[in-house]
Amino acid sequence: MTNSTNGGNVENNGGSISGGGETNSGGNISGGGTSRGDGKTHKNYSLLIGTWQGQDPKNPQEAYRYDGTNFYADPGPTYSIEVLEISWTTDTEGFFYGKYLTSWDDKSIGKYYAISFKGLTETDLKISGALNGTHGVSQSGWTADTLEEAKKIFTIAAGSFAQYTDCKKK
Repeated sequence: MTNSTNGGNVENNGGSISGGGETNSGGNISGGGTSRGDGKTHKNYSLLIGTWQGQDPKNPQEAYRYDGTNFYADPGPTYSIEVLEISWTTDTEGFFYGKYLTSWDDKSIGKYYAISFKGLTETDLKISGALNGTHGVSQSGWTADTLEEAKKIFTIAAGSFAQYTDCKKK
């Protein structure tokens, strides 16, 4: 463990400090870990936890649940994922990334998925499950082989989240 103070305190867990030796001098600090977290420390994280009831009168049983570990699409659940990471793009929107625990399509179990959310308030949320390509043609339309692949292929720019469900917190 190396400790260095160059105009401030730097804690370094098992990595090394390299560079010009001054703050903002082009050097870098490497702690051997990742700089991104799982999204659970975000100030609005607790708002995501709960049951979100879909507001489509044609589908009154549609609901989504996030319990802090897993995300469920109800009724059923139609599918569930173990949430591995929440990526926040703003204070009210972002993505759940996770691995299928259950699915109406058994081939999806163990594969990766993404769910977009936006418009988060204490009472409202819009949710969209990822879909690439034409639904029903190939399982690859709603699965990825790795977490990294899910982050690359399930994007707003790629049109993966074209349809959002308006939800109210129960």
